[in-house]
Amino acid sequence: MRWKMMRFLVVWGWDPANAREVSRRFAEEFNPSEGVEFVYPVSTIIGANRGFTVIEAEREADIHRAVRGWLDLCTFDIYPIMRSEEAVKA
Repeated sequence: MRWKMMRFLVVWGWDPANAREVSRRFAEEFNPSEGVEFVYPVSTIIGANRGFTVIEAEREADIHRAVRGWLDLCTFDIYPIMRSEEAVKA
């Protein structure tokens, strides 16, 4: 069964001591997971040690699977979001 695509705001952070490894891994190993589509650039940084993106996926579990390989370096907050037009219709 195919689900309706949903949008999620994904905010991540890392310890400043891990900044070099986060940058290296992103540059050398980042490969978007199947089942997720980046709506907003994944490389958007907030301040020194945080970033965010907007992702479309059928299920939140798809995003958890996509970030699993980064949990040794980063923390993630995942929020379901919708456009205001969608909220009015809901």
